[in-house]
Amino acid sequence: MIGMWSACSLEQEQELIISPKNKKKYVSKEQCIDLKIDSIVLLNELNRSINSLRQTVDSIQKEDLDMLSDYADGEKECFFKRAGKVGLTNYHAKETKKKHDVERYARKINTIQQSLQSLCVEMQKIQSE
Repeated sequence: MIGMWSACSLEQEQELIISPKNKKKYVSKEQCIDLKIDSIVLLNELNRSINSLRQTVDSIQKEDLDMLSDYADGEKECFFKRAGKVGLTNYHAKETKKKHDVERYARKINTIQQSLQSLCVEMQKIQSE
């Protein structure tokens, strides 16, 4: 019986093959394929989130560019021409907070990007084994 393999079902997707000789548990090809499918689904969700984030960033950037463009074009009703000292001071405080928030978000996104790149390198190593 030493050379024989037996399959035991732990749960509906947890089919493991156990070698009686060394008591190691092995996963099946189907489990690996199911895991790869789950990974693809999660990556699709990540792509949707990234696309939504890109749209949000583009919208914020467009508002900022429109505001500067109106001022540069000499629009009489642009914010910078009609706001008084108090309005400009309040605006500056809000824009400073926004700038710091965007810097913080950019650092977080860069950290996530580096982590995903490391994950990609690790996956390439595993696949080349």
